[in-house]
Formats: sequence, C-alpha cells, structure tokens
Amino acid sequence: MGTEFAIDVYPGIATCICCTEGAIEVTPTHGEPTLYRVEAGGMAWCPADGSAPMTGPVKPAHVAPLEALRDLRSD
Repeated sequence: MGTEFAIDVYPGIATCICCTEGAIEVTPTHGEPTLYRVEAGGMAWCPADGSAPMTGPVKPAHVAPLEALRDLRSD
C-alpha cells in the first residue's frame, strides 16, 4: 500500500525501475547481489550485463502510464 512504481524491460540491455510514491528495494539478478533502495522520485537502471545499477531521477516517459492510471483512481 502506498507504493507506486514502473518497470521497463529492455531485453539484453537493461531493466529500468522508476518509483513515484513510497520506496522499493531492487536487487539485480545478474552480477553482485547488492540491494539498492529507490525512493519516490528516483530510478535504478540495471544493466543486463550485471554491472552496477545507475540511479537518478525518474524518467518521465517511463512513469507516464502510472500518471494515466492515477486518473482512474479519482473516477
């Protein structure tokens, strides 16, 4: 409850996890099994080659579907 996130998978390239509400913990399945915490407004880009995830602000294009779903909550 209270957590909202989007996952975009680019096969063979990376997985991008964007968090818009709450916080999530991400553990890449390749490479070093390190736990990364992604807070609201942040993202983790997890390369398929197992290298360390890159973190930063959410990607607007990735969270656009979540924003569209928010409109449904008010109906």
